[in-house]
Amino acid sequence: MMKHPSYIMPQKLVAQFSLDGRPYHYLFYTGKPKLYEVLHTMAVKLENLVEIDKETHFKAMIPEIIPKLYYDQFVTLGNALVQHVLAHKEKDFLMQYRDKVEVVKFRQDKSELMQEEGGRIFVAEKGSKKTSKARVKLYSVGTGKITINGDSILYFKDMPYREQVIFPLQFTGMLGCVDIIAKVEGGGLASQALALRLAISKCLANFVNDDMRPR
Repeated sequence: MMKHPSYIMPQKLVAQFSLDGRPYHYLFYTGKPKLYEVLHTMAVKLENLVEIDKETHFKAMIPEIIPKLYYDQFVTLGNALVQHVLAHKEKDFLMQYRDKVEVVKFRQDKSELMQEEGGRIFVAEKGSKKTSKARVKLYSVGTGKITINGDSILYFKDMPYREQVIFPLQFTGMLGCVDIIAKVEGGGLASQALALRLAISKCLANFVNDDMRPR
């Protein structure tokens, strides 16, 4: 006999926010809190296993009983040595205790900056989610005005959708510093908000430093 659907896909809580307006789930604003919770848990468990593997590898190299306190001290000293400005002089020694890893570099070509007749600089990008398509023009100098399909941010009646749209601006510290004109169509409101979030993020990648762009 098949299980009842409620056992396989539990119903969502009716009340997802506390009385002070805070969501109960710490990953609520991702749009998929349960999925990201599982992914986060898997990442933590993987990190723990990697750490156990490193400790086991270290102990195999030293034929003595190594208390965890001394292993932690080894890691601390090793990290300090690696971060030293002249660490390259001790590369051979350090590589005895390190694993070689392949470095994957993030690369996103910057969009072409354009200029209107009035002199305003802007960049245009597209974003999509499921069947929703968004087109965004982001002006590098503005007052924080956001226009979506001729309406303001209030185009989205529900707060979670608005927060998805403005998240890239908050994350980069550019909320209130740029103007946005966007058009979005197709799909539901949730996928439209995510399509806009992607397009806005791609626009902002042209105005942030290289360390922040992959994030």
